[in-house]
Amino acid sequence: MAELELHVFTVGNRRVLSVLPPQDVPGRLPPEAVVGELLGDAEDVSADTFVPNQTFHALLHWVVLKHGPGSPALQAAALRARTGHLVVIDRRTRAAPEQVPPQDVLGSFVVEDGILTGYALNPEHQLWTPDGFPDLDDHVHARLLMELRGLAAAG
Repeated sequence: MAELELHVFTVGNRRVLSVLPPQDVPGRLPPEAVVGELLGDAEDVSADTFVPNQTFHALLHWVVLKHGPGSPALQAAALRARTGHLVVIDRRTRAAPEQVPPQDVLGSFVVEDGILTGYALNPEHQLWTPDGFPDLDDHVHARLLMELRGLAAAG
């Protein structure tokens, strides 16, 4: 399991959450690395205190599209499915697989002959729910961090 570990950064007068630790940000924190903003003096995240960053959310879906087909777990699921659609579920969900709420579905891949092809993002996926922040496939999580570190290094 690879739940996003978040770090608080102060950017101007705003407090933002990022998956990158400070040591991975040699200069300016890239907007794509900001998961969202904590409002006011909030210490705890809630629907009232967290504003998600759509730029990060778009990058997250791009990483799933680009790197999901390389995930051993998703490849194995595609081989079992052989054809149809493979739903990519945010592992933070507490629901049974057949009852996963829309906010915990990242999207779905088309499966053709056991191979992951086209990806469709789910516009109802949420970056934060009362169950927490996204918990990603280990391969996808590692690739998300890799992409964000590359953006931070590029400054």
